[in-house]
Amino acid sequence: MNHTLSLYNLLTQNFTAQELRILAYDYFLPIYDAGGHDKPEEFAWRLIDHADREKMLGLVKKHKRTAYEMYQVSQQENTQFKPQTVLVPRAKQAKIKALEQKLLMLEKEYDRINQTLNLTRDPDDQVKLEAKAAQKEQEMVLIETELNNLRA
Repeated sequence: MNHTLSLYNLLTQNFTAQELRILAYDYFLPIYDAGGHDKPEEFAWRLIDHADREKMLGLVKKHKRTAYEMYQVSQQENTQFKPQTVLVPRAKQAKIKALEQKLLMLEKEYDRINQTLNLTRDPDDQVKLEAKAAQKEQEMVLIETELNNLRA
């Protein structure tokens, strides 16, 4: 069994080039700073070569749970990861991908709001930011619930 090739397939078949760049920028900045993000295949190899695999797999699990679960099964069965063999309707895949992207965006907005909240001294601004943070948190819960239902 080739774990490296399976990991490469996991990354290239489930993440767009832009998603790989964002993943590297957010979590593996030295790899992102090294440049060469034009070809997602080469960028995936760079992530495999230089990133902490456990951390990377944790991020895949967070952002692409279904793909991660299929990867885990392939590793347990001692086979190469081949997500194309799993039949998932295209509309469902597209919906899951769109929701995962929206969830990622909401998480970043939520983090920015909380960072601003920590720096704000004006009580009125704090109340507004807390309300915004609560709204984003509710939106994230709804999306996570919808994603779990789609993945079930």
